[in-house]
Amino acid sequence: MIAKELWLKTVAAITLPKEADEKNAIAFAWVEFLTQLNRTEIVTDKKEIRLDENFWQQGIARINQHEPIQYITGEAYFYGLRFFVDHHVLIPRPETELLVDIVLFYAKNKNEINIVDACTGSGCIGISIQKKSPTSNVYLTDVSADALAIAQKNADELKVNLTILQSDLLNEKLPFSQIDVLVSNPPYVRLQEKASMLENVVKYEPHLALFVPDDDALIFYKALAQQGQNLLTNGGLLAVEINEALADEICQLFALHQYTTITIHKDYSGKNRIVTAIK
Repeated sequence: MIAKELWLKTVAAITLPKEADEKNAIAFAWVEFLTQLNRTEIVTDKKEIRLDENFWQQGIARINQHEPIQYITGEAYFYGLRFFVDHHVLIPRPETELLVDIVLFYAKNKNEINIVDACTGSGCIGISIQKKSPTSNVYLTDVSADALAIAQKNADELKVNLTILQSDLLNEKLPFSQIDVLVSNPPYVRLQEKASMLENVVKYEPHLALFVPDDDALIFYKALAQQGQNLLTNGGLLAVEINEALADEICQLFALHQYTTITIHKDYSGKNRIVTAIK
């Protein structure tokens, strides 16, 4: 069997009710992982491949149970970097890369700045920033020890030197001072939105990192605003990913906490995605 035949076999085996393009993408990701070939090579390479049929079938069974392919392969790509992921962390999303772009633009032409990535999960935001801005001092924090173990693994694999610290953003004062950037992609999905979400997200991704109460949807933004006032330098940047439906409320919250230059940034799909503010 050649790689293209395996890919066609994989597409045919996926029974999820998804569009053809999405099925093809999932099949490519599984075959890329199995063969270590890229998409072009899968389509064009004529060499015979050796396949562990049982392992392939196990993967197909998990795919057809709506498990995200990133958890099956244990890897996800973010900002051009390969990150290890499992069920303890959210799968990095392409739209979150905008948050990294914003921080790197702020850090441009600054020799050495201190950055805290709160609710770090896999570490994809802070690690990507450190990788692209190696003179920065980056600190990763999360309440979940399991998530921080993943972040540490990613930091080691990507050979970045940063500090990882377990801390409860909602109930503990972050142990930093003179921080130039506080960046976060915190939980922001209201429980009322759960019914409209995709099964692969609700069933497999960690609820601790996803959901907030309907009656206190800004709980993490309140904490970030308060913490930022304590640890950010004057002129420091607060940059957060948001629930697009709550952009105006978050801006009002930051204004109440005396932040200035409050800006909503849209992602590449035109959705409200990031809010930034200056202390």
